[in-house]
Amino acid sequence: FNSPAGWCPDCEGLGCGECAGTRLRPEALSFKLQDLSIAEVSALQLPDALAFFKGLNLSERQRKIGSRLLIELESRLS
Repeated sequence: FNSPAGWCPDCEGLGCGECAGTRLRPEALSFKLQDLSIAEVSALQLPDALAFFKGLNLSERQRKIGSRLLIELESRLS
């Protein structure tokens, strides 16, 4: 469940019309990874999510920073 730092202030992370059910504040939704918000990534079907993370076009620095997270994500989605 998301934290007060990221949840929609109108519904406190429970989902409402203002956040279109994403439960997130606009600032959290504005961060994009390969043009998808966290809500859009979360809505992917498992095979699509696995393909998304495997297909990320990251710089060497970004890959180094996120390597442990990517390994964990791919492990859980496989």
